[in-house]
Amino acid sequence: MTDGRFTEEEYVEWARRWLGDRPIPDELMRMVAIQAARPLGAGPDADPLHELEITVLGPGNTHPVFDDAANQEIGGSWSEVLSHLFPVVETFNSPSLGDGVYGYWLHPDERAERPPIVAIDSEGTFFAPRGSTLLEALLNDSGVDGPAFGRLADRFAAVGLPISPRSRAEIPESGIVMAPEALEKIVDAEHRAARTASGLLVSR
Repeated sequence: MTDGRFTEEEYVEWARRWLGDRPIPDELMRMVAIQAARPLGAGPDADPLHELEITVLGPGNTHPVFDDAANQEIGGSWSEVLSHLFPVVETFNSPSLGDGVYGYWLHPDERAERPPIVAIDSEGTFFAPRGSTLLEALLNDSGVDGPAFGRLADRFAAVGLPISPRSRAEIPESGIVMAPEALEKIVDAEHRAARTASGLLVSR
């Protein structure tokens, strides 16, 4: 599709390149369906995803942070971390993230059936937000709390995206095993050791 929108069939084909034989999370496919059904030019009250300025990424619809990285040919730990991230949604003006991307973390050390969520901000910084699902992570970082959180959760439930927490305090910590920040440090240390061993870097 030329306008950055895509069908569910197109999305499944694209997602399989990342997930392989892993199941595509139901919440993600529901978000795809909501976005696909949204009329062009719809206002922010069209659905709760649109209200929070959340866009599902897919074929023909990527985020500038990845384009910038490709243009600058960023390597090292940044590329290693990025290779384990399946980017699924972008956000605009999120209180916690600003303009950035949330995705499923597919590092081989993560053995849980449901992959944890990892985010990357517009500056290329990775972190693992609170939440055991994509929607929980998005709501946690939305800045909405108190009675407004419950109302927003009800709006998501009405479009087929229910969650159990009724406040930000009830959103669980991430269950991530190999956090992207830790992986960056490991890869940086490995690269430094390799350069030292090859004589390209003098050990101090």
